Amino acid sequence: MTKKKKTTMSVPEMQRLLGLGKTDAYWLVKKQCFETAIINGKIRIIIDSFEHWYARQVKHKKVHGPPPGKVLRAESYSPQELAEELGIGFSTIYDIIQRYNIKTFKVDSWLRISKRDF
Repeated sequence: MTKKKKTTMSVPEMQRLLGLGKTDAYWLVKKQCFETAIINGKIRIIIDSFEHWYARQVKHKKVHGPPPGKVLRAESYSPQELAEELGIGFSTIYDIIQRYNIKTFKVDSWLRISKRDF
């Protein structure tokens, strides 16, 4: 008999996975960070959607597991990462962004610069 791969998790499971309190866990659900479904009257989080979100954010870290933002870091820089990469001061990065009107975007209130745009 083949065991089926689990496709959803409960909010308390996600809460433990990220080491969050109940309020913060339900806030992520309410904010629609990932897909959910109501099954038997209970909220279930779609695991693939959760992992997609996790790879594209940097604020929340799993208690045990890989660091967040793998895809985000592959596709963009933070100003600090860019300053370290170029060996220049942090404030110089902000001057370059402003002077050359480089597009930026925010992820969880953190400024990011697309590698493609830079």
